[in-house]
Order: sequence, then C-alpha cells, then structure tokens
Amino acid sequence: MKKPTRRQVILILIGVVVAAVIVYGLMPTPVPVETEEVDRGPLRVTVEEEGETQVVDRYVVSSPVAAFARRIEVDAGDLVEAGQPLVALEAPRAAILDPRTEAEAQARVAAAHAQVAQADEQIRAAAATARLAREERDRAERLAAVASITRQQLEQATADADRAEASLEATRAAAATARAELDAAQATLEPSAVLGIQSTLCAPAAGRVLAVHRRSAGHVNPAEPILEVGDTHRMEVRVDVLSQDAVRITSGTRVEIDEWGGDDVLEALVHRVEPQAFTRVSSLGVEEQRVAVVAGLPASI
Repeated sequence: MKKPTRRQVILILIGVVVAAVIVYGLMPTPVPVETEEVDRGPLRVTVEEEGETQVVDRYVVSSPVAAFARRIEVDAGDLVEAGQPLVALEAPRAAILDPRTEAEAQARVAAAHAQVAQADEQIRAAAATARLAREERDRAERLAAVASITRQQLEQATADADRAEASLEATRAAAATARAELDAAQATLEPSAVLGIQSTLCAPAAGRVLAVHRRSAGHVNPAEPILEVGDTHRMEVRVDVLSQDAVRITSGTRVEIDEWGGDDVLEALVHRVEPQAFTRVSSLGVEEQRVAVVAGLPASI
C-alpha cells in the first residue's frame, strides 16, 4: 500500500479541524435560567391608569342678582372661614346716555313737569268744587232741620258732596302719579349715586379659595361665577378606565396611588363607579368607551 504524501496528511488534518469546528459550533450552548419553587397564592389583577385629583365639596360663589362687585382681595390658596365676607356688592351703575337718548329723556322730563302742573290745577279746581259741595250740604242739612226743603233735596246735596270729595281724592292720586313719573324721568338723566355696599357674599364653608374667576371691580350678572371655595382636606381622585375594566371594579376596591408628588405610595378605596360610560379618543386616535372611577384620598396629603 502506498503511503500518503505529506501534502495529503496536511489536507486530512485541516479537514478534521474544520469538521471539529463545525460540530462544536452546532452544539447547543447552555442558557442561564432562574428557578423558583411553584406555590399557590392569590391572583392580583391590576388596572393602571392616570387620574386627576378634585375637591369633594366645591362651592361656587356667584351673585344672585345683577350688581356691581368691588375688587376681590383674596387669592387662590387663601384660607377662609365659614361666613367670612368675600365679595362686596353695590347697586349697578347707570349707563351713559348718548345724545339722542339724552334728548328723549329731557323731553320726557318736560312732559312730566307739564303733567304735574296740570294735576296741581286739577287739584285746585276739585278742591273748590268739593268745598262748594260741602257748603251746599251743610246748608241743606240746616234747612231740612226746619223742614224748609224735602228729604230728597237733602240726599241730593249729600250725594253731590260725596262725589266732589271722591273726585278730589282721585285728582290727588293722579297728581302723585305724575310726580312719580317726573322723578323716574329725572332719574334717567342723573348719574346713579354710589350708595355703598348693599350686600356681601360670604364663604359658604371653611376651606381654601380654589379659584378667582374675576378680580377687578365691575358689573356681574346673576349666577356669574366669581370665585370658588373648597375644603382641600377632603380630596378624591378621578380615574377614567376602560369599560371592560370597570365591570371588575366595585365600591371598596383597593387603590394604590403613586407619582402624585411624594415618595410614598398612597392607599385609598373606591367610593363609587359612575354608571354612565362616555366615549373618548385615545392618543392613537381610537375611540374608547370609558367609565369614571372615584376614590377617596387620605386627608394627610
């Protein structure tokens, strides 16, 4: 048998080395794993969402009528006591008249003056008629006492006197109406006098000023919000969760709140799950059905 040459031996050794490298590369390598003993325990399902805090008892202070409010002196965050004056109200200021409206108001004042003068003349005429009727009645009573006139004539004189008195009273009432109309017409031309504080809006409960909607003095409409007051020691957190998650949440469900501004994790309980869902568009542009869940916060935060 012919002995292999040196070249053949080298080629055989190279082939063996290559085959060994390929076999070693194809061999599975061990993977490090962590092991733990299997045990039975409670299953914890967590729903994680972002929420916002809100005051439980929030009061909106507003004017019950149209008025002029003085400048608000309190700031958001100030402590207030129940019944503490917050807003001073005055009578509304009169509007400035344009030339046409002012001319019309002056004409009404002149007409009212004429009506007052006419009413005064009517009073004098009615008073003279009533005085004459009284004198006729008194004379008829004296004549009737000596049987110089009939009873019918006496009754006629008495009725005439009563009608004259009634006419005088009606004329006086008409004169009072004319003077009232004159006062109203003159009030339109005169600027409203500042009568000072006529009403004060007070804090409905002890707490803090949460928001000041208007600070400068000016006209306020009925039910217009001026500021808000609430007890910041009674807080709750409102979280909007998906409707499919809300069906597993009930009153008393445990809540953990983190990343609220402190280092500790706050624990709370669900107060209520609002029964009505609403639609909200997510950050991905997808419409989601969500339900509001409200939980109480500890008073210590």
